[in-house]
Amino acid sequence: MPPHGHSVSLDSGPGLIRAASHETDPFVVERPTPVASSASRQPRGFTRPPTRIPIPGEKLTRAQKKKLARKAKSEAKKVKTEGEGAKLPTVPEEVAPPVAKVDKVEQNNTFERCYPGHPDWAMKPLPDAEPMELDFDVSYGEFDYDAVAADPAMELWIVRAPLNLKPKLMNKMTLNVDDAASYGGHAGTVLGTKNAYDMWVTDLMRPKQDIFNDPNLKGEEMIDMEVLLPRQSEGGKLYMAPRGVQRTLTIISEPRFLNEPKPEPDETHVWKNEPRQQYPLEMLNYRFMPVGSESAVPPAFKPAQPQPSSTAPVASGSGSQTPQVKSEKKSAMKVDTSASAKPSKKTVRKKQRTVKFQGDAPEEGQEPPTKKRKTTR
Repeated sequence: MPPHGHSVSLDSGPGLIRAASHETDPFVVERPTPVASSASRQPRGFTRPPTRIPIPGEKLTRAQKKKLARKAKSEAKKVKTEGEGAKLPTVPEEVAPPVAKVDKVEQNNTFERCYPGHPDWAMKPLPDAEPMELDFDVSYGEFDYDAVAADPAMELWIVRAPLNLKPKLMNKMTLNVDDAASYGGHAGTVLGTKNAYDMWVTDLMRPKQDIFNDPNLKGEEMIDMEVLLPRQSEGGKLYMAPRGVQRTLTIISEPRFLNEPKPEPDETHVWKNEPRQQYPLEMLNYRFMPVGSESAVPPAFKPAQPQPSSTAPVASGSGSQTPQVKSEKKSAMKVDTSASAKPSKKTVRKKQRTVKFQGDAPEEGQEPPTKKRKTTR
């Protein structure tokens, strides 16, 4: 029996009984003992587990901590929605549709092409750049922006020339564009002091698909280039050209060969290798041609196969095999029976076994000897 003023709690867990006072322990609740009856008896598998009463100073499990956190969160949410600091329902703001860009001509994944009047049309200086004022007037001549815009018949060309080409060779030079188109873009040759230079013209007014399918395309890196022209009326600032590039001119130098003295008719000449080709720098940037890649390559050497001997014997009875195969098989199966040949270990063992059997064999008319068994006492 529990002492006076105390009660026994059986709800503290399985196998745990503790005594507590109602005055000192507020966690203990006295419940009347239920009387089991046949009418109120529940099935054995659906009995309700006892209520867990926490002990002061006891560590909570992870599940209990999660349950308490969820309960505290729900109570805080209820206070916000029903208390003084409740938030008013917000009305979703209308999202304005994006403004379509109309100040452009062409747009793809890499760049945006603009026209005069676009805010990004003029060149913007760097944030740290400072304008430099000139004490003299600069005349840009034909390359002035206003001069190009005033003459609609003027075409803009981009020229790519090698480093060793002197500009004076290009002075007062005329090119026939129609003849260049009939010859696949080849516009002529420029002769220098040491080298000869080929000129190729590419018409950019054609569709891009036709340009890239051209087998004689030269200077493909200049197809999408734009030109910046100075404008004297605006203080020499650079502006995008009023028109795009119509054509490109690519000048390529031909490879040079070393000059060797020609031998005289009566002089004996020792054969030497072909002189090495000297390629200019601008050709090595776009083509990879190792030394000797264009020279003739001799055919691969194939060793002669041995011919079958005409005196090789042919075995009869096997018509499906050729005489050469039969002779090879026969030579492989041939055994050296000369006196100098040494017998193999397998042959020696076989002979020893045969001799031993012949010595132990019984004579005619005699019974073989019986074997004696060893007995142990």
